[in-house]
Amino acid sequence: MSTYISAENLGHSFHDKWLFKNIAIGINRGRRVALVGINGAGKSTLLKLLAGYLKPTEGKVVQSRDLNMGYLEQDPGFKDAVTISDYIFHADNIQQQLIRKYEELLENDPDNARAIEKVMEELSDVDAWEYEYKIKTILGRLDIHHLNQSINTLSGGQKKRLALARLLIEDPDIYILDEPTNHLDIDTIEWLEKIIDRWLKNHPDGNARQVFPG
Repeated sequence: MSTYISAENLGHSFHDKWLFKNIAIGINRGRRVALVGINGAGKSTLLKLLAGYLKPTEGKVVQSRDLNMGYLEQDPGFKDAVTISDYIFHADNIQQQLIRKYEELLENDPDNARAIEKVMEELSDVDAWEYEYKIKTILGRLDIHHLNQSINTLSGGQKKRLALARLLIEDPDIYILDEPTNHLDIDTIEWLEKIIDRWLKNHPDGNARQVFPG
């Protein structure tokens, strides 16, 4: 069984205070791992180390080559993204850019039938309709609707749902999720659980991983 992430003699400290030391962990293909601990125990820090977002004070973390990492931070950052569209859609993904154009036309210029018809033809040419449905479903279930809305106007809960939406759209090899159910209602939590369960059933070789800190 291949190992996607491993850590040896892992330790981390802040201001000369050790959060943890001498941790060894391996996350193999097909495993689901839950991380549980009291507040301040270092759960989020450990996840950042495993995801490669933080360098450990001692020890090392090794990720398998070409691993497509998906990491949901407890408090997500959005770098240079200004609007929801900027964050959700990748400039180097032709399908996503066509979907972005289509959705923005429907939202901002719904009477422009000629432009809408043209982009619909382009979406058909690249077989993007199923992908468009997936993106729209994820955004809708996470209550994300106005693609031109500035990220700076979103609440903390809205930002967390936006980051989760992008992660689900990208569908990485491994999910490292820091408190993913924060700011979700019961119905949305159950929907997220169904997505994960369905993904696992569709990939019996175990090509899906989740790390859920409690």
